[in-house]
Amino acid sequence: MDVSVTGCDDIALSRYCHPTLTTVHVPCDRIGQILCDVLLSKSAPRGAIPHTIEVEPDFIIRESTGPAPGRRIAHRTQSC
Repeated sequence: MDVSVTGCDDIALSRYCHPTLTTVHVPCDRIGQILCDVLLSKSAPRGAIPHTIEVEPDFIIRESTGPAPGRRIAHRTQSC
């Protein structure tokens, strides 16, 4: 039986294990920067309506995943 495996958080080891691990990379440094900018911003008036900020993760395809047996994939994307 063939199995595809996907990890989360893009830990450093995922690049070096065999086969290399397909993973989702969440840009924590970018999230932290946005959070600091929002918290330290003096431009938002008191009582302002909260808003949503979206940060898209990256789907990093490596060797641990592949198409299901008997199926073909037209193309792979690198972005979620």
